[in-house]
Amino acid sequence: ALADIIKMKENQSLKIDGRMKVSQLKRNFKCVYNATLRVYDGQKRADDSASLSQLRAEGCTGGDMTCTPEDTVEYFEYFLKNLYGIHVEVATIDDWVLVLDGMPLGRIKEIGKNATKKKMEEMLK
Repeated sequence: ALADIIKMKENQSLKIDGRMKVSQLKRNFKCVYNATLRVYDGQKRADDSASLSQLRAEGCTGGDMTCTPEDTVEYFEYFLKNLYGIHVEVATIDDWVLVLDGMPLGRIKEIGKNATKKKMEEMLK
């Protein structure tokens, strides 16, 4: 619901569960962290209408997770890989370049468009 998204944006926290569709995950991620989330099903981009449970790899438990602004891109990607076996990549809002692994989710909004790895490295110093 919209109220949930507003609350997540205020707290800069993102709740994820297995019932969530890929399209919803990408939309919420963009709304909360001002970044593009690329979601993959194996080597190809995941179908937007698939739920995370449907994409879950064998041997992965699934379940709920909540991301916070302090979590790094690397941690977020690792967590989704661990929980669902889903490969994701975090890119800048304009989907121009991948965000550095060490960037906290809460700082991605500071990156802006046409960003470079060098600019992000400067931010992390």
